[in-house]
Formats: sequence, C-alpha cells, structure tokens
Amino acid sequence: MDILALPEYTILIQERQGDEQMGVGMISLWDLEYRLNAGIPMQLVDLRTPSDYQAGHIRGAVNIPYSNLASRLPELASGPAVIFYCARGGISLQAARMAAQRGIPAASVMSGITYYRGAHMIRN
Repeated sequence: MDILALPEYTILIQERQGDEQMGVGMISLWDLEYRLNAGIPMQLVDLRTPSDYQAGHIRGAVNIPYSNLASRLPELASGPAVIFYCARGGISLQAARMAAQRGIPAASVMSGITYYRGAHMIRN
C-alpha cells in the first residue's frame, strides 16, 4: 500500500479498525526535509496552539490546533496528502489516524517539531 507515495524508507503502519484496514504513514524529520527541499506537494499542518505556532513553525505549514481538527478536516480532503506535526509526535499520529478514518491520505512526523533543525524553520 503506497498511501502517500512516500520513499521506501518511510514507515507505514497498518491498523485494524473494525473490518476496515487503514494505513497511517509516518515520516522522519529527514524525510520531511527532503520533501520540503524537493517541493513535493503536501498540506503541512501544525497541530500546536497558535502561540506555539507563532513562536516557530515550518515554512508553508498552516496552524490547525488539534482541538479544532475534527471540524476542519473537510478543508483538507480535496488537496494533496496531509502531513501533520506537533511538538513530539503523539498528537500528530492521532490526527493522521483521524484523517485516515475519513479517507484523507495523511502521515505523522515522527518525534514532532521539537528536534527539527532544518532550513525551513521559521522562528519569531
């Protein structure tokens, strides 16, 4: 299953959800940097609070706090695959699962933004 056409070094998790099987992609910070540098189309979503987003975020990311995600998922359904990130990775994994349950191709950035030191970081 090639949910996001991710390179082969990306981890793909298969989860059982009743009788349906869904895949939730997980990508490393290295993979995210590769995709950003290559200009690969994606919807990058920062799930942290607006104040955390303002303090620093990855260029091109939109801020949709996790608490607002369920009501805003329809906005993400028509674009390219969604890559979620949070501070440490746990919330973004939950968000990717929620999106996958609604048929939206999604992945979570493993370990979150805390350790991201790439060229695309915007700090205020």
